[in-house]
Amino acid sequence: MMPVSFDLPKLSRIDLYLIFAPLFPGIILLGTITETNRSLSAEFIQTASIGYYSKVVCLFAVAYFLGLMTISLAGLFSETISHALGLHVPVPSYVNQPWNQAEWRKLAREFIGHDFVPSELAPLSPLEYATTVATAPLPQCQTRNG
Repeated sequence: MMPVSFDLPKLSRIDLYLIFAPLFPGIILLGTITETNRSLSAEFIQTASIGYYSKVVCLFAVAYFLGLMTISLAGLFSETISHALGLHVPVPSYVNQPWNQAEWRKLAREFIGHDFVPSELAPLSPLEYATTVATAPLPQCQTRNG
């Protein structure tokens, strides 16, 4: 009995995709490496010390490792870039809240109607905004039959 047990029925389809996902970029990278270094691949194929199935398992292991490293590096680079860009994006603040700006309230009053927009055009505090939203009447849905 192996000390590590796999309970395959508990794995979802997404978990299986995540397990096998590194094979795809790894096989592409390994194929590219094999195509560019034909002497190395010919030497590996002609190695007599290991059998055919061992070579296939070795190739899949190398492909899986290459794919895992590719996915990890892509995640690392994208996280670094998004963090660097996040430092330059303004933090959501009072200025970035269009519902507190008079121009947007006038536009909302024009399109939605006076019943669903607060009467005053001054910016609301968070408490006033919450009470206005909580007490606003719900719009009635129109059906085709009347």
